[in-house]
Amino acid sequence: MPYLWYNLINQTRSKDTMKDNEKIDVDYRNTSIENLLEDMKYDISDRTFDEYSNAVKSFFFDFIKIDSITIKDIEEVTVKDGNEWIYQMKKDGLGNSTINKKAGGLLWFYKHLISSNEYDISMNPFSTDLGSNRLKLKRYSDGIRISDDKLKELNNYFLKRRDWIGERNYLMFLIFVTTGMRHSEVLHIKIGDFFDYGDKFAVKFTGKGDKLNISEIPQGVKQILHSFIIRSDWDYTMREQSLFVAKPESNVPITKMRTTDIFKEAYRRVGLPEETRIHDLRHTYITKSIEMGLDIYDISKRVGHSSVDTTRRYDHTFRIFNNNPAEDFFSQLSGSSQENYPALKLIKGVM
Repeated sequence: MPYLWYNLINQTRSKDTMKDNEKIDVDYRNTSIENLLEDMKYDISDRTFDEYSNAVKSFFFDFIKIDSITIKDIEEVTVKDGNEWIYQMKKDGLGNSTINKKAGGLLWFYKHLISSNEYDISMNPFSTDLGSNRLKLKRYSDGIRISDDKLKELNNYFLKRRDWIGERNYLMFLIFVTTGMRHSEVLHIKIGDFFDYGDKFAVKFTGKGDKLNISEIPQGVKQILHSFIIRSDWDYTMREQSLFVAKPESNVPITKMRTTDIFKEAYRRVGLPEETRIHDLRHTYITKSIEMGLDIYDISKRVGHSSVDTTRRYDHTFRIFNNNPAEDFFSQLSGSSQENYPALKLIKGVM
């Protein structure tokens, strides 16, 4: 596709030359891309569709700048074209996370085209396996233990929204908090994964390494689950029905990107640090379990860790200072040796 690539690399672009959304929408109307997107809007939420479709429109009508986009133009986009767009967005000052989301929107768009088998597209130009770039995000590997007060605020925040999506999000929050399950594990829960075991209620799930695991679900959460299933017009015979979907009539789990946005907004509303992640609910569950005195080996099995050493990395308690014999050892030193040192004085600005 030489003519298209030539068009891309020879453009001098800046924020000032980017089209506004209104102009993009005018160019977009009644085009092949509009028709294609209309056929793709099912099985994802309206909000996710808006995000993805806006990314597609931005790429084709603001970056490519061909007067009339045809199916042939769509088929001829290369990995190199996509990476040039990603580079341009970075130059224009967009954040790495935003850029990655937009690239994800194009990845979704081409996945649909390829799966339809109606177009001459053999590879996805936005696939990282084929060389499509993603920008590095800052990682916070240490994690945090969310305070009990903030957990209560989060509970109240999710509880306020009483529509179907609100109840879905609240149930998802409760499962994260009360089980310590990983993000992907929660998203792939199905109705048939829940079961009664004596007087207990539990959920089975596939963890890392395709290992089957089981986690107990509190009775209060069971009641909310039951209410949500009824509200969704489902029943317990629908064992393959995914629980956390965009719409009750769908059976496709919502994306990690979407759930991350949901929790980012919740964290912002209750005043948690911007870097707080969904995974920090797992850190919180493990730390609270340790604080309650539960055996760390049992906790490790419960959350699906292959080694107790991994579980210890999630421990945000200050048990290192509890029952530490250092003070006893020091107090047993001879009084004369201690008298050789003056009382410690704190100097302002130093300690």
